[in-house]
Amino acid sequence: MKIFTKEHCLKISLSKLGKKRPDMVNEKNPNWKGEDVGYTALHHWISRKYGTLKRCEDCGSLDSKKYEWANTTGIYNRDIKNWKRLCVKCHQDRDGHGFRGLAYSYPRMNELCA
Repeated sequence: MKIFTKEHCLKISLSKLGKKRPDMVNEKNPNWKGEDVGYTALHHWISRKYGTLKRCEDCGSLDSKKYEWANTTGIYNRDIKNWKRLCVKCHQDRDGHGFRGLAYSYPRMNELCA
């Protein structure tokens, strides 16, 4: 029977939690882009950092199948003040696309930041 060190056991338990390198998160990661982050990656980061609420901050809905983080100010950065948790319907109504069939293209970061 092999006996593992405490450090090795910690690495095993962290990997089972999906956290392989706790010393390499956010700013410590060499791939960290700060405010140069892309549109999709920023949405994923906001979702991971602030979690998933089960209530729409606009209509107060509790029974929607899906809630999304929506940027409310047009300033795409990591400041939570620029984001709201909305149900899909409120998010699409706010962005002006979705069920009405309006075309929408996602902004490029260089278009958003002067």
